[in-house]
Amino acid sequence: MSVNKVITWQQFEICNSDKRNAFESMCRLLFKHTYLNNINTYHSNANNPGVEIEPVLTESGKRISFQSKYFEKLDSSCYSQIQHSANSAIKYYSGKLDVIYLYCNLDLTTTSKTYVKTVSDLKNNGIELVLISNNTILDQVIEEPAIASYYFLAHNLDENWFYENITTSLNALGTRYNSKFNVTTSLNQYLDLFSCNDDAIKFLNGKKLEAIRIIKSNCWKYDENRPFIDSLCRFIKNLDDVTISTISDCFDWSNRIKSEFSNDFARINNQVASKVKELNESESREEKQKIEREICILQELCEFDMVLEFEQIEKNLIRNKMLIVSGNAGTGKSQLFAFNSKKAIQNGLNSILVLGQTFINNQYVESQISSILGINYEFDEFLYIIECLGEIHNQPVVIYIDAVNESNYRDIWKNGLSRIYNKIKNLNYVRLAVSVRSGYESFVFDNNVINLQASQAITNIHHTGFQENSIEAVREFLNFYNIPFYPSFSISYELTNPLFLLLFCKMYKKEYEGNNLFNIYMLFEELINETNNELLKENNILINKNILINLRKLQ
Repeated sequence: MSVNKVITWQQFEICNSDKRNAFESMCRLLFKHTYLNNINTYHSNANNPGVEIEPVLTESGKRISFQSKYFEKLDSSCYSQIQHSANSAIKYYSGKLDVIYLYCNLDLTTTSKTYVKTVSDLKNNGIELVLISNNTILDQVIEEPAIASYYFLAHNLDENWFYENITTSLNALGTRYNSKFNVTTSLNQYLDLFSCNDDAIKFLNGKKLEAIRIIKSNCWKYDENRPFIDSLCRFIKNLDDVTISTISDCFDWSNRIKSEFSNDFARINNQVASKVKELNESESREEKQKIEREICILQELCEFDMVLEFEQIEKNLIRNKMLIVSGNAGTGKSQLFAFNSKKAIQNGLNSILVLGQTFINNQYVESQISSILGINYEFDEFLYIIECLGEIHNQPVVIYIDAVNESNYRDIWKNGLSRIYNKIKNLNYVRLAVSVRSGYESFVFDNNVINLQASQAITNIHHTGFQENSIEAVREFLNFYNIPFYPSFSISYELTNPLFLLLFCKMYKKEYEGNNLFNIYMLFEELINETNNELLKENNILINKNILINLRKLQ
């Protein structure tokens, strides 16, 4: 993606009302990209003395940090501010810091007495001052399209904008979104992993505790290998927790276990081989059974090298930039997207929800998204802005597009999704989640998207409603609507469909209780009668007519 815009300090001032904070934020990103190889593991305290972040040890062995200074005009007070920051850096970081990169929007007079003394004082304390000012900063910005778009383009993508987008979309979903309660399924966890949010981090780090619990739950069987078991549990406990910045590190946990305990696993495998030999040579039935039990225990120990291995779907969700959720009508795809996008906003993060029904013409998907979201600049610019926002908050921004099959012109997605994927695949903080009703895939996906799913470059998950937790889901719905729970309800296949379950709760009648003959036809008969009565009432029709049946005959 290439974007053209005006990169001047005048434009920067127009686009950023809080110029000083915006300048510091921009310089933080430039410093990270230029000198830290895009790592996110630096630390910044409020009112950090002398420098903006704690010194970071680079691959070259130097400990570096930066300071940003935004000035309206250049005078002696500017040099005094720089000197004050330098003195604080000397006081707090002498012997702990090698280089300070000084970002300033104006060209400084490096021969100024105060500046010369500042450089000298820092040097005497083993700290080098590297000046990056004015046009040099702008030149760095030009090489960073996301930074350029966010700080040099007038836009209104702030907290209120994201909140209003989600609110508008949730309202438009109507009854397909239940704001009062949500039944959690495994797909909620999958979306957490795809979003790389705090819940995903808790889940991933929790796997270590779960692994230790599994190992210790049967430790009585492993007395002969107790030192190995204890060492393994300590090792797992001491593995660094992952953060949003280091989330992919968890995929290496299993390899680290295999490497650290390679000799132990080799020893245990040799024990298995010896036991197998004993088993083949033994003639006693009792002895054979004893040896077989010993082999099973040893094989369990061998499998502990996989105790922190992640499923491929979990790896794909975290690594991939695009997710497709398919499922039959009423399985809860809209509820899933609505709940997760709203959760992001409630947690102070950024998320976007767009409904397929709002794509009403055959223009490019990108231009329709811009129109729906009310942005007056190019779609590429929009992606760069949310990419920069994601990096500032160190949290991916997920664009949810719900029910693409409901667009008036489904063909727009065939090339549209491929184009968007090609735009975001090289971005680090933008992700796209799309839902589609099963059976419509061939109408909205081109061969490229289909092939990317087959190669697992795009993750695909299938929503089956409440089939995996039907009893819990049915019970939760019934409790919410104050309906008594009967076993016959939980075994009804129709009630594993969230939409049907919702209709059942709304249309519920006393005679349904314990009725094993209850089925979907009874429900829809009640729904048609109630809807018909509402239509009669709204249209002031006194004669009892079946309007819905008559409308169907007209078709």
